[in-house]
Amino acid sequence: MLKRFVLLAAACAVIFTGCGQTSAGEEKYEKVDGVYVNRESVAQVLILGNHANSMQAPQELYDSLEKNFDDVVYGGDFSIIISDSTPTKIEVESKDFFVEDRKNVSAVQHEIGQRKKKLIKKIKEVSEIVADSPETDLLEAIREAKSVLSNTDSNKKQILIADTGISTSGDLNICNIDFNENPSERRDPESIVEEYLLNCEGKNVLPDLSGTDVIFYGAHQNLAPAASPQSDNMITTDEQYIKELWENIITKCGANVSFVEIAGWDTPIMESEEIPHVSTVTFKRLLPTGDPNELDGSIVGAADIDISIFSSEIGFSPDNTSLVSQENFTNQYQELAMQIEAYLSGNAENKIYIAGAVAKFGDDNGYQLSRERAEVIKKLLTNGSFKDKKGNEIRINPDQICTIGLGDKFPDKINEYPNGEFDKVLAAENRKVFIFNKPSDSTNYYFKLKTAYEGGELNTETIKDLDKLFN
Repeated sequence: MLKRFVLLAAACAVIFTGCGQTSAGEEKYEKVDGVYVNRESVAQVLILGNHANSMQAPQELYDSLEKNFDDVVYGGDFSIIISDSTPTKIEVESKDFFVEDRKNVSAVQHEIGQRKKKLIKKIKEVSEIVADSPETDLLEAIREAKSVLSNTDSNKKQILIADTGISTSGDLNICNIDFNENPSERRDPESIVEEYLLNCEGKNVLPDLSGTDVIFYGAHQNLAPAASPQSDNMITTDEQYIKELWENIITKCGANVSFVEIAGWDTPIMESEEIPHVSTVTFKRLLPTGDPNELDGSIVGAADIDISIFSSEIGFSPDNTSLVSQENFTNQYQELAMQIEAYLSGNAENKIYIAGAVAKFGDDNGYQLSRERAEVIKKLLTNGSFKDKKGNEIRINPDQICTIGLGDKFPDKINEYPNGEFDKVLAAENRKVFIFNKPSDSTNYYFKLKTAYEGGELNTETIKDLDKLFN
């Protein structure tokens, strides 16, 4: 995982003359070498990330963060870790954010308020720095926060996390966790963590956070677009799993953890080529009523289909259309096949689109290979390769599935030549298959493709594929 550190300050003292008490009479400061310092100074690390599964942070988040800053801007330490960026330190003058040289407590309190506002302004600026890598590793960011806190002398240490909780790489990859099949088989998050630690035996994966307070802002609130379907179509059980999972992880690190719900954290970050995509996490949805033992696998909100699957997850062999393991693929995407079946069987006019994409390498635009790979996925959906939860074959009408070859030009593509040289890691993120329908939601990939089509931003062969679709 790539990280960026923003070191904002280190242990700034406040000087008083003749006054060492708060207005309430409680001693909060003590005199050390002629200088009054905060006896309960706090060292804080804020973890945040501007990546494709983020939401635009509302003012409510900053208001909530600001409440924790009194003892930071007055004699404390503060750092920011962007959880998915390159290791770059941005120097910031501590005098811009921390209180110094005040002669009485009331003046200090006023100055604390002013400094907190400046600190929030800086955090807002930092939060707009986009991710440098397509995935996010939140556990690694927490490890780095531990390292930062280990180098401070403050009496109290806190880690503030403003993130989705959807970690898509590293030791704790949400994409690799099997959460639950139905309400009657709901897995205890603690057992998931125990299984994870067992698989990591011999690795020192969890940092020692003894004596540290962790405050998690907005965990599980801002799931889309990394999660499919959108969060407003989800049931509470699946969202709650993210929160409960991190509660177990952080508790096992020895820290005290609390969660803060943030109102208004529901506006997706605008799509941009500057914001790398993360792996799609599909949160399973179940029928809200009825006997859980009689659930037939139908999925609520089946009309909302918009997912991208990396070729590495599908298991395509390099430069061809062969699957490394068809069984692994059909097992992994059983829920998706059931969702597609439910959507298409509901109306004979409904259609699903499968668009293949490839990385750019050499003179070939990759159109033919991308089209053939889309056809492979179509065949699996129509020939009975997928089974439902009762073991029945899923056979979808092939006339309701349209395949598209995108080649090496398509919306949401990542630049594979960031420094003028081919980056095979970034290129891997472009080898994928998009599966979507034509819903009313303008954020669906269908509409992104339509915009690119109308702007002539696609390969010539792809435009011909789309002529009938958009005309």
